[in-house]
Amino acid sequence: MDKQGSFWFLAGLGCGTVVGMLYAPLPGTRTRAIAVAKAKQARRLFHRSGTQPQAGGASEQAAETAPGARRIGERIHRALEASRRPASGS
Repeated sequence: MDKQGSFWFLAGLGCGTVVGMLYAPLPGTRTRAIAVAKAKQARRLFHRSGTQPQAGGASEQAAETAPGARRIGERIHRALEASRRPASGS
């Protein structure tokens, strides 16, 4: 990647970060706590799957993560719905 491409990539990354922070559905401290908890859960699943053979394999892990994915989908849906409503207090 050339210098100009690198610049625009980093500029886009920065803009995406700012927009994500502005539209985040939860406060930063709560979001970080959730991210840390999810990372720890993923680490446990990774280590467990790497050291012990699983009977169900990927399908068992998919079943374990389905509720979390469903909750994330619901949060995204609520955030989109909230963004479509007119702002109150104007």
